[in-house]
Order: sequence, then C-alpha cells, then structure tokens
Amino acid sequence: MDQSSNEAFYRSIRDFVAKAVKHAIRAHHTSIAFPAIGCGLLNFDKNTIATQMLIEAQKQLMKANVLLQIIFAILPTQNEVYDIFQSKLDRLQKGNVETKRTHVPYRLTSRFDVLSTFDKKKRLF
Repeated sequence: MDQSSNEAFYRSIRDFVAKAVKHAIRAHHTSIAFPAIGCGLLNFDKNTIATQMLIEAQKQLMKANVLLQIIFAILPTQNEVYDIFQSKLDRLQKGNVETKRTHVPYRLTSRFDVLSTFDKKKRLF
C-alpha cells in the first residue's frame, strides 16, 4: 500500500472509533470493546494503530465528559501488539501523547489475562 492508502486506513480507524464511542454513549452503555484493527493479517504499523485508537478514544471521552469503560481486546498470541498498546497507554496516561489534559482509564484485555492500568496485576478470566 502507498502512503495515501495507509493514511486513508488510519483515518477510517479514527472515524470508526469515534462513531462507535459516540454510539455507545448515546445508547447509555457502560463499556465498549475494540479489537486491535489492522494488527493481524493486514500487518499495518502497530504503533500507529495503537496511537490512533487510543487518542481517538480519549478525544471522544473528553468531548462527551462521561464515564465509559473502553477495552482494547488483543489476541493472546499477539504479545507484541499487547506490549505496544500498553506502552502507548502508559505514555498517554502520563500526558506524553497528543492529548494531555486528563486521565482516562483504559484496560487492555486478551482472552487469558487482563492488565488493569490501575493495579498492574495480571488475572485470569
């Protein structure tokens, strides 16, 4: 894929996350889950995917000023993807990524373990 196709893909991810979060808020849901879109067979840049998804989710929560649990579901075989999302999330929580004004709780999940950004403990489902 060329650069313009990649950017169109990343833009579609941002649009998808924005629309899904807005829908969950309008429907008064308390949580929503997203897969790590494009990080599997499509093999897009995992760092960019994580950044785009996390920042867009945070932007939507900040605009709406509501509590919504956002879960990023990652397959247990995708250790690299999990580590990248966790690293990006840590940076976002410290204010080292684009949106810096607020602390937004996220939780990364896989089928077998959960890493809470609050207690940093791994648990089995």
